[in-house]
Amino acid sequence: MMTPKLLLFACVSWMCGHVMAVPAPGGFCSAKSNGDYKHPNSCGEHIKCSNGMAHVFDCPVNLVWHDGLKRCEYVSDDAACNNPPPFSCVGRPSGNYAYPGDCSKFYMCSNEHKWAMDCPATTHYDVSLKVCNHVVDANCVL
Repeated sequence: MMTPKLLLFACVSWMCGHVMAVPAPGGFCSAKSNGDYKHPNSCGEHIKCSNGMAHVFDCPVNLVWHDGLKRCEYVSDDAACNNPPPFSCVGRPSGNYAYPGDCSKFYMCSNEHKWAMDCPATTHYDVSLKVCNHVVDANCVL
């Protein structure tokens, strides 16, 4: 039989992914009631306050926190979080991919995780070579 702590972690990790007990920004939970709150610095995370302790949760890929519904959704009640769906590495092979709208950047995918990368100065991402290349040779088209 699972202890209550293990059962809570198993249910939470199944529903929302990764959980980590951390001190939230500026003592976030110190004056809040137990419950779920919008993360002050991230649309894709939320904070569960429990007895003054903050537990930070990630929303699943391509979902954002909806504070009114108190759950991860495709659309947030915070307009700043409702940009077009972000680039995702889920379902893509590991490798480099163009960064939409910016030739000086690219995404690096590894095992379905993504990292936004900057090309060095005077270079652009070259889609055909999948590396940063001299601006005149990269042929980047937005």
